[in-house]
Amino acid sequence: MPEHQLFQVDQNAVIRNDKGAILILRHRKTSRWLLPGGRINKDENWLEALKREVREETGIGNFVIDRVLDIGSFSDKGVFYYLVTFLCRTKDKNVKLSNEHDDYAWINSKEELKKYNFWHEDIVRRIKKSFDYRK
Repeated sequence: MPEHQLFQVDQNAVIRNDKGAILILRHRKTSRWLLPGGRINKDENWLEALKREVREETGIGNFVIDRVLDIGSFSDKGVFYYLVTFLCRTKDKNVKLSNEHDDYAWINSKEELKKYNFWHEDIVRRIKKSFDYRK
């Protein structure tokens, strides 16, 4: 009988501002760029968790989820993750970083992504995909 793989569920957000730019964060410890998001706490539903993580990491408390952008999985140091990425939008222009991050940027095009050292190439793929859904 096959053995089932257990996954930890993570989620993150591609957040667009009213000009269509996408928010990325630089992680303080690794100096690599990524999207806001994280784990779901015990007794927390996915929406509460996404709102909490975005608010904690960016200070943005008012955003709208437009769609599920991507679903994927990866492993890191023997832990397997199931990752859901949401495409979101906000009119909030004020970013207030948590202690976990030391910088942020708003990306306006796929070409700009080359300037940043991302935690994983899959983040770049998801951001590029999000530009296909511009309104």
